[in-house]
Amino acid sequence: MEKNILISKTNKGTAMKFHKIILFSFLFSAVLVGQELAQYDRVWELAENLKKVSKNAKFGLHDGSKEIVSPKYDYMGEYIRGMIFVSNNGKWGFINRNGEDIFPLKYDYVGDFRRGIAQVSLKKKFGFINSNWKEITQLKYDAVWNSDEGYSQVQVKSKYGLINDSGVEITAIKYDRVNGVGQGFSKVWIGDKCGLLDRQGKEVTQLKYEDIGLHSEGTFSINLNGLHGFLNTDGIEITPMKYDTVYNFQNGLAEIVVDGKVGLINNNGDEVSQIIYEEIYEFVDDLAKVRVGGKFGLINSMGKPITTVEYDDIYNLKDGIIQVKVGEKYGFINQDGTPITKFEYDEVYNFVGGLITVQQEGKKGLINRRGQQITPIKYDDVKEFSEGLVEVEINRRKGLVNKQGKEITLIRYQYIGDFVQGVAHVKFGEQLGIINTFGREITPIKYSLIGDFVEGFAQVKIGNKVGLVNRDGKEIIPINYEAISPFSEEMATVKLNGKYGVINKVGKNITDIKYDDVFPFQMSVAKVGQNRKYGLINLEGKELTPILYDDIYPFRAGTAKIMLGGKWGIIDKEGREIWDK
Repeated sequence: MEKNILISKTNKGTAMKFHKIILFSFLFSAVLVGQELAQYDRVWELAENLKKVSKNAKFGLHDGSKEIVSPKYDYMGEYIRGMIFVSNNGKWGFINRNGEDIFPLKYDYVGDFRRGIAQVSLKKKFGFINSNWKEITQLKYDAVWNSDEGYSQVQVKSKYGLINDSGVEITAIKYDRVNGVGQGFSKVWIGDKCGLLDRQGKEVTQLKYEDIGLHSEGTFSINLNGLHGFLNTDGIEITPMKYDTVYNFQNGLAEIVVDGKVGLINNNGDEVSQIIYEEIYEFVDDLAKVRVGGKFGLINSMGKPITTVEYDDIYNLKDGIIQVKVGEKYGFINQDGTPITKFEYDEVYNFVGGLITVQQEGKKGLINRRGQQITPIKYDDVKEFSEGLVEVEINRRKGLVNKQGKEITLIRYQYIGDFVQGVAHVKFGEQLGIINTFGREITPIKYSLIGDFVEGFAQVKIGNKVGLVNRDGKEIIPINYEAISPFSEEMATVKLNGKYGVINKVGKNITDIKYDDVFPFQMSVAKVGQNRKYGLINLEGKELTPILYDDIYPFRAGTAKIMLGGKWGIIDKEGREIWDK
């Protein structure tokens, strides 16, 4: 026994010395790094553990242990893709993480790399370099722009052209303006005439338009002499130039306007609806509301009328059933435009549990998606509930209705809680009970308090006594106790007449109710106390030790610390003791 204790103490001392060595080494390294970096005015963290350092307004590079580049640059950027942007005396270049010149300080300006190329300037002339630091153009341009369209713009004097990412001029430098319009296409002007260039810089139209719009689903809007139309990507006009206004395509359709009236064309340029509407609303589920003279109708995504333009309003174009208004009344049509209810409701509300709430003369009821009334219109309120059920209310009393419109409970409760794992609390009068999703009361309505279900059980209370019910509503522990703890390892602590005992999940007493304290089971044993002394019991309620210890600490790795008469020891789960010498 003494030998084992001695070995344990020796190992502990060795471990402490080892940890002290490690801690000292770490602290010593940290001190060295701190001293190394303390010489600089400021330090910035870069990627891959590099540090940008400054001294006397100059910048250098450090790796935390040694200086890579002494502070000598006027500017130093971030470390990106293996390189760092630097400048000195107005010249720009790049270095690598070792401080070596990737590209010498040569240019007056170097731009960001995009698509593998970057703009550079020298003596007020511009060109491009690639990611291998090779000049792919002469530095001969007055200005350059690196775009996201797969090409770059260049300027010589007041004229513009395009080059590709190899530096080849793909157009003559002859245009007065160049703008990208998406998908690699550009619009260009000479004078006040505009045309379209493709991705290769080819003019796919004559320069004859006043303007060309952005790319939209394989088309471009065009404007000539105040009239509008569309081009395709081959530069072919797919519509006549006859519209006052055109809008971009969405889902294969575009709005066109003539004399203030709106219609639709497809992306072949075909007019798929008459140009007769004052407004066409957004398509929802392949249907759109249209307006003429304050009345509304429906068209489909082919532009064909689904209804005449006769309704005072149309709502909720989804879920296969559409709400319409006629005068001051509401009704429903289906997606074919066929009425499925009379127009007789004062109000119509959103879907509730897959059903629709309707109102007449201040009372509410439910209809289904086919327009069939499945409940009387008699309720003061209807609310969406859980588990596919609907809560209804009459005279401040609540009940539940299923999707078929059947009342599955009496309408008598002051409160119905949310269903959790198939059960819900209800209140009638001043008492509580539990119902299931079929509306059946699985407990009597007799409790003053019902707790949440934990591990399949809920505390219930009558007066000052508590018990437990399961999810079937059965009282598995009678309502006799002053308190019940949550279960731990299938056991719960109960309190009666100021004393504690242990019961299992079927309500059987595992111990007498005689202890001053019972702690939760841990590793199949629990600490119990009497008269400020402590012992251990197992899951059968057997006392593994006498109730004599001054304290017992929680078990770890199969043992627990114990104290008796000022002495310390350890005890295992069988009650065997080992005491310090």
